[in-house]
Amino acid sequence: DDGRFRWQTLLPQNWNVNVYADGYAPLLGETIEAGKEDLVFVLSQGQRIEGQILSANTGDAIASLRVLVRNVEGVGEIFRTKADENGRFAFDRMAPGNYKLELDDIKWALLDGAVSASVLEGEDTNGLILKAVPGARIVGSIRSAADNSGVPEIRVEAVEASLNPDRHTTKKAAVSDSEGEYEITG
Repeated sequence: DDGRFRWQTLLPQNWNVNVYADGYAPLLGETIEAGKEDLVFVLSQGQRIEGQILSANTGDAIASLRVLVRNVEGVGEIFRTKADENGRFAFDRMAPGNYKLELDDIKWALLDGAVSASVLEGEDTNGLILKAVPGARIVGSIRSAADNSGVPEIRVEAVEASLNPDRHTTKKAAVSDSEGEYEITG
């Protein structure tokens, strides 16, 4: 096996290609034109993003919170991990690129919104500190103007209203239930 591949019967257009292989960082969003031949995708072992979750109020480590990381270009998967008993977390085999880290927890939120991390080829990203605060919630309902009945399956978004242009804006969402009720947490 020499690593060759072939796609047949593709529409003649550009395609975004993601390449996944065990033991390698994913290669995400390579744009290719159908009909090209002898394409070569070079896979790397990837790099590591690691850090710790601390209480913004006390400085103490916060154990067992879920952390997610996503590519800021919106390409590829969202990766998740869980912090250990010392609040430490790590993501391995990350492709070079720019990422945002967020908490995936209904009881905690990041004090300054999503945290940015850049991954460079050959360099791990260490020592990130995620400062967390107890999260709040927004509870309400969606009602029909015609008869005041609850409207189900409506997406409700809360977008952080920050006056600081350097702060990463956080967006949270919920979908109303069968009675039109919703709850946005974190």
